Amino acid sequence: MEIPAPESRAGDAAEAAETLHRLLALLPAADRLVLTFMYFDDCNISEIAERTGWNAAMVKMRLYRARNRLRKIIERKNLTEILGVSHGPA
Repeated sequence: MEIPAPESRAGDAAEAAETLHRLLALLPAADRLVLTFMYFDDCNISEIAERTGWNAAMVKMRLYRARNRLRKIIERKNLTEILGVSHGPA
């Protein structure tokens, strides 16, 4: 899946959203689910646990792993500066 060049996205919210959806599509379904609940639905750990049937520890571990996978994809596609992603641990 090709991600548009960073220069073509500058200042365009619609294109930024498209890029984010393409990046999320590269993740496993459980990663997309937990990230969507946390960052788009503004759920906390206990709400995510209730919605998914996972315990709080599992939700935290899945969030940690999902953020790391997403960060690695962003780094592979050289989007770290444009997206403001740090290179450190989650």
